[in-house]
Amino acid sequence: MNKDLDIKTPIHNAEYLEQRIAALKTQIEKHDELYHNRDDPIITDSEYDELCKLLKNLETEYQRLSGKKIVEWVVGAKPSGRLPKVKHSVPMLSLDNVFSYEELLTFLKRVSDISNTNFSTKNLPTAFICEPKYDGLSFSAIYEKGKLIRAATRGDGTFGEDITENIKNVHGIPTTIQYYRNLEIRGEVYMKKLDFLELNKKQEMQNLQSFANPRNAAAGSLRQLDPNITAKRNLHYVVWGGHGITEINTQSELLQFFKNLGFCVNNDIEVVNTPIELNEYYNKMDNLRSSFEYDIDGVVFKINNLIQQSKIGLLSRSPRWAIAYKFLGEKAKSRITNIIVQVSRHGVLTPVAELEPVNIGGVLISRATLHNEDDIHRRDIRISDTVIIRRAGGVIPKIEAVDLTKRQSETQQYYIPSQCPICSSKVVQYRGDIFKRCSGGIHCNAQILERLFHFTSKYGFNIIGLGKKQIEELYKLGLVKQYADFWKLEEKDLFADIENKLERKKGWGSKSVKNIFIAIKVAQNVDFKNFLYALGINGVGRETAILLANHYSNWQNFYNFITIKYDVTNMVNDKISLLRKISGIGEKIALQIIEFFNNQKNSILLENLLQYITINDVNKDLANSQYALDHPLIGKIIVFTGIMKRRTRDEEKNIAKSLGAKCSESISHKVDYLIVGKNPGSKLAKARTLGIKILNEDEWFELVHNLQIK
Repeated sequence: MNKDLDIKTPIHNAEYLEQRIAALKTQIEKHDELYHNRDDPIITDSEYDELCKLLKNLETEYQRLSGKKIVEWVVGAKPSGRLPKVKHSVPMLSLDNVFSYEELLTFLKRVSDISNTNFSTKNLPTAFICEPKYDGLSFSAIYEKGKLIRAATRGDGTFGEDITENIKNVHGIPTTIQYYRNLEIRGEVYMKKLDFLELNKKQEMQNLQSFANPRNAAAGSLRQLDPNITAKRNLHYVVWGGHGITEINTQSELLQFFKNLGFCVNNDIEVVNTPIELNEYYNKMDNLRSSFEYDIDGVVFKINNLIQQSKIGLLSRSPRWAIAYKFLGEKAKSRITNIIVQVSRHGVLTPVAELEPVNIGGVLISRATLHNEDDIHRRDIRISDTVIIRRAGGVIPKIEAVDLTKRQSETQQYYIPSQCPICSSKVVQYRGDIFKRCSGGIHCNAQILERLFHFTSKYGFNIIGLGKKQIEELYKLGLVKQYADFWKLEEKDLFADIENKLERKKGWGSKSVKNIFIAIKVAQNVDFKNFLYALGINGVGRETAILLANHYSNWQNFYNFITIKYDVTNMVNDKISLLRKISGIGEKIALQIIEFFNNQKNSILLENLLQYITINDVNKDLANSQYALDHPLIGKIIVFTGIMKRRTRDEEKNIAKSLGAKCSESISHKVDYLIVGKNPGSKLAKARTLGIKILNEDEWFELVHNLQIK
């Protein structure tokens, strides 16, 4: 589980609870921003639901202890600013969630109390309409005099992003309708499961980042600046509500009205009269969801009568007359047919379970990661075991448990082999390392390929159009074995040779080959930070590469440092000491950097590569001035807390990183600055205890402004 979820909830007093609530809200706001505006969540939907449920429990307890009510947090996230903002004529609220039949009954009792109606476990206070809950992106569309004039995302419920031109490229959205009064429809844009898999294949072929799940793919596609990209993404929609129709009395009639106008409405909708029927509908949809073309993550129950909806009213972020009954993560049983080992670019051996294929949520699952040997032994997972597979929030499955009742008596405990399955080199395990590794280095084909993939990736040399499959084929043909070979392809004029050998394969036509050569040509000019990242030095990810690049300013400065000769006895220790002076670089990473550049084989690879490329300085003005030496943010670790009023926290972090800082999510003695916005939470108190320098948002803005104009 993501580290943000590691939240304990001891109950001390109201003041303590208030701090916990503020800290938890800050976390939820971060995840809202990633989910709604960045389309890049770092936790699953079910983990996010756990956070929201915990927040509700803490708020209830706080109200009991203090007698004060906490103001509810806003829906979604504020629009990102990439697209123009649109104000909703009627706020687009979110739905409250329940996760059990008992919680559903509590919701129904609350509705009954508000509406002064009789309620029992056998009878509902009023008829409810049941609908599948699509896992997509909510939108609204306005029609005037029968024409579509505007569409927007939900955003924060009050303001959304203008997606008018993009919505026209969603399958089935009518631009004109046979209804001439003002009308607003609301619904969900989604991507079908098979279209999602096909899109990710194309992303991989083009060496672009894959989407985590269909919801993120749909959201990212709908919020493109270029509507032509949206048109290529095969998006669909369904209508679940709207405004502007006065002659209709129920939600079911409203949906039928929209259907008659030509809008897409789900066919699996029912109107029921008892709690048992609500639960039966939930169970039916739960059992059917893997057979649907699209993802649903629960069902929605709404009071069917629109007048009763209006009387029962709204909370600040959700209607009182509706509830979402969420599914748990999808799971199924399968049998482990084998355990294989994958080898990373640093030689890490990762065991992977091969499964009898099983359909989970419309995705055919045939593999699941087992992390490492210790994890396998801790959970006692063996070949031929029947296991429970869970898929929650994405397509990456996890083995949840072993069904020991079906274990065969002859099964044996699994051990990673003593020799690499790819190159037969000795498998080693360093002290303190939980992973076993292949010692073959560049003699191991798997490690070479993974290093080539990493080298050409987005944050490396970013050779667009050169994906894993193309690199594998070039490697098998013996055309690319090391980094410099990408540029030797053009130098040796192997164009005709490549065409002759690969033209019959998808992605290797003459136009594709020409485009790849153009991309290779463009990539020969590389930024210093991208160059350091592309080398694949163990422990040097994007942030560490940026730290090194900002500190040394250009490749020559860094190369002079890394190759300078000290007294032989103290050479390594002296270099480690100097690298550790860069805030954010510890002893282990410093040693790995030195070992990489002291390796003779790596030196030869670098020497060959440097003949073909130009490494751009970080910033020539910065590098050649005294300002580079006394820049107050270079290498500093910064933490942001609370709500920022000028920019989002992610935007502030990007600015900090561009000025040479490193951003962290937690407070420790290593942190240099805490930037405090509204409702800062527990980080502020801890920072004061540790004596960390604290800046409010205005002070931070002034500091950044002064640095940017120098």
